[in-house]
Amino acid sequence: MKRIVTLVAAAALGLLSATAAFAHAHLEKAVPGVGTTVSAGPSEIRLVFSEAVEPRFSSIVVTRADGSAVASGAAADGADPKALVLKLGSALPAGAYKVQWKIVSVDTHKTEGSFGFQVGK
Repeated sequence: MKRIVTLVAAAALGLLSATAAFAHAHLEKAVPGVGTTVSAGPSEIRLVFSEAVEPRFSSIVVTRADGSAVASGAAADGADPKALVLKLGSALPAGAYKVQWKIVSVDTHKTEGSFGFQVGK
């Protein structure tokens, strides 16, 4: 009986380890929000992920609806290791925008994604 309990415990531990090993950082919050329309153009893009990220290996790119680049780069939020901020220099004018991000989390997993938002007139 003791051997069965040991085997079950080992199997459970193995499943928990496998689940943790396949975890990836995912986008939890974006400012401006995913799919939103904001009345005033933002002066920065702020992305918050489910895990801490490595800003040196992560990037954010903002493009207009026609695909032309607005800004790219990324910076860590010193207060939050899960956040990246892209300063835009000036507020975005009215129009549709796409945000594309690529990150490497502190556990070295790579994740990428994109979303759109609009600045109203």
